[in-house]
Amino acid sequence: MKLRSFVKDSIGGLSHLISLALAAPASRPTPRIAFCSSVASVMAYPASTIPEVLVDDPAAASELGYSRSKWVAEHVCARANGHPRLAGRVGVFRVGQLAGASDTGVWNAKEALPLMLSSVQETGALPELDGEVLDWLPVDTAATAMIQGAERTIGDEAEGLEVYHVVNY
Repeated sequence: MKLRSFVKDSIGGLSHLISLALAAPASRPTPRIAFCSSVASVMAYPASTIPEVLVDDPAAASELGYSRSKWVAEHVCARANGHPRLAGRVGVFRVGQLAGASDTGVWNAKEALPLMLSSVQETGALPELDGEVLDWLPVDTAATAMIQGAERTIGDEAEGLEVYHVVNY
């Protein structure tokens, strides 16, 4: 899918959430924004170690529209973090493939990997993964990391956007 197919729902949805946060009454603390991004946003980064920072080069995302949409959304978060009411209250959390909960294993059956695994019943075979490492992060583990990061107190003087690689949690 092309980048434009993610604009209305994904990027537009993030924009609406930012507007909602900014609409909070001034008498109350501005809500925090914890954006669930993806390591896909930096999948084509030219070095073996990817820094936990906003990457300026759009070529760091792969050519997939999904990857590019996450890169764009991270930059939308950076712009939001530059707003005086949101300064230090926005975080980007890059996750990998989220899997079922660690205690139940429950996973959205309509996602690509569960669909592939369920096809084993019909085909009796799995695709050859050629050395690909299965690196799935339980959704509850990712949620815990995001809550910890979102609760972190960041002063208004924070200049940069907080970026976390939850995939390493």
